[in-house]
Amino acid sequence: MEPFPTTIEFRRERDFGQVLSATFFFFRQNVKPLSKHLLLIIGPLLIIWAIYNVYNLRALGEDYPTGLFETMMLLTSNFSLMSFLPMLIGLVYIALIYGYMTLYMDRGFAQFGTGDILRLVLRHFLRLAVASALMFMMLTVGVFFFLVPFVYLLVVLSNYYIIMLREDAGIFDAIVRCFQLIAGKWWPTFGLLLILWIIYFAFSFAVSLPVLALTFLVNYNSASDVTPTNLSMVWIFLNPLLSYISYLLTSIPVMAVAFHYFSLVEQKEKTGLLERIAAIDPGASEAQRAEG
Repeated sequence: MEPFPTTIEFRRERDFGQVLSATFFFFRQNVKPLSKHLLLIIGPLLIIWAIYNVYNLRALGEDYPTGLFETMMLLTSNFSLMSFLPMLIGLVYIALIYGYMTLYMDRGFAQFGTGDILRLVLRHFLRLAVASALMFMMLTVGVFFFLVPFVYLLVVLSNYYIIMLREDAGIFDAIVRCFQLIAGKWWPTFGLLLILWIIYFAFSFAVSLPVLALTFLVNYNSASDVTPTNLSMVWIFLNPLLSYISYLLTSIPVMAVAFHYFSLVEQKEKTGLLERIAAIDPGASEAQRAEG
């Protein structure tokens, strides 16, 4: 693994291994402040979601479902405005991670606080929500064409959110930008995303182990005092903690997508190279731009 400076350089061409190395370095360096920002911004939303689920369980009276799957199906079938809270949390989470990386680039490590990130999230939230709805419709149309357009668009639009946050691009401008960056780089991006999906599911499985253990205890240990009712309630109270850990761990593949985006930009536009030239010799930088 190549050595990294104290403040990581985002605008740089990286191959597959270097993207992962840079991602893990960035995560190790920023896990403490990122944990705090996640706790203060995402934490209250997770608690609200848990309270809503507890209320639903109590409303059922003594007729509790007998399994985790049945519990989830019953909870989600109770449609209300609160049903959209998980989607809201997901959007806030994406904006938080990419907002953190953007502020890190602009100000440096530990040079900004939770309030700065929250203001950035709120400023972009509505635009991200509309963009998510549009992207969902595009991917849904792709599903109806034998999944091939779906997979293609999923790879192309993988940089959609980081483009909107970092470049402050409009909804349709960001889509055009995605196609520009992915041109000639679709297969490397597909390979990276495949590995990131494996990492994501591995983290998700690890976080879900406590729930699986409780389910096993109820189903296979008849002497246990744990009942399906207790299992459901314990799972509901554990949910904010497990979700918080899951969000923290899955920030790794989300960050990797951003590093791949910066690599694509550098390969096509040499922005980082021009900045490094400017830092060494401003005159040479101007000549390089004129020649370009």
